[in-house]
Amino acid sequence: MQKKSLDKLSKHSLNELAYKLIKEDIISCELLPGMVISEGLLLDRFKLSKSPTRSVLIRLKQDGLITSRGRQGSVISKIMISDVQEISHCLVAIILKNNLIL
Repeated sequence: MQKKSLDKLSKHSLNELAYKLIKEDIISCELLPGMVISEGLLLDRFKLSKSPTRSVLIRLKQDGLITSRGRQGSVISKIMISDVQEISHCLVAIILKNNLIL
């Protein structure tokens, strides 16, 4: 399988790649909860123009991964104990329903 260069990626593909990389950085705590991220940070990191950068920020906000602070940028959402508990309950339900063993 041939590897695509970043130059050959479509705008949609590049936006999707940027979104996935930032999301992965948030989930893996590479970008820590409470950390401020700005358009400028994303512009520099992914070499995107302003419009795609804003689209990525909107998606992250819709997913609950960031909170917008207007001109101050956006903040990585904090992990709530209730979220962890809800995920744990869902995981247990899936394991029991499918008779999975960890």
